[in-house]
Amino acid sequence: KMLIYGPSGVGKTRFAASFPSPIFLDVEDGLLGAKDILPPETEIYQVRSFEDMLTALDRIKGKPNYKTVVVDSMTAYSRYMMDNLLQKTKREKPSRDEYEVIKEKLRRTIIKLKELKMHVIIICLDDVRENDLTKEVSIIPSLIGKIAKEASEMLDEVFYFHVRGNEPTLLTKATGIIQAKDRSGKLSQYEKPDSKVIMEKLLS
Repeated sequence: KMLIYGPSGVGKTRFAASFPSPIFLDVEDGLLGAKDILPPETEIYQVRSFEDMLTALDRIKGKPNYKTVVVDSMTAYSRYMMDNLLQKTKREKPSRDEYEVIKEKLRRTIIKLKELKMHVIIICLDDVRENDLTKEVSIIPSLIGKIAKEASEMLDEVFYFHVRGNEPTLLTKATGIIQAKDRSGKLSQYEKPDSKVIMEKLLS
């Protein structure tokens, strides 16, 4: 179970599409850059709400031919839930209780993804945050509130996908600023975004 996050346009979706037999939960219509490497029979579910997500996950359970499910992206998914809520309440900001409801739906989504007996790849944008007291800067997955930290703790691998020295690169271990994790302990700190090599190392 893997979370891949980073700036827009670096190749996160294309990297995820290269994993074995993927099925996509498409939240932001971002598959144009990967359609050339997807098999024509690849199934794509459009997700715009928590209810859409639950329906798609129930259907995926009956798809034994697929080996990987990709959520693209969890950042957009969380924003859709917030927008749907604000449209219903006709307010600019949610109440504290409503905010907690959204965070709980995100937690439930991740738990249901973890329960799938297949590879799971969750894609997020990155978020640069500054501590109000210390002014320290950190780069983390772009998710609502503290759910970014919780999501990282719930998943096996957290990779920061970025360009390093003009080359697309996965950071697999945390630095003082950037959040990352390799629970397997089998990856180098920096890896090329080669799904075959990554899977061979993780499963060895």
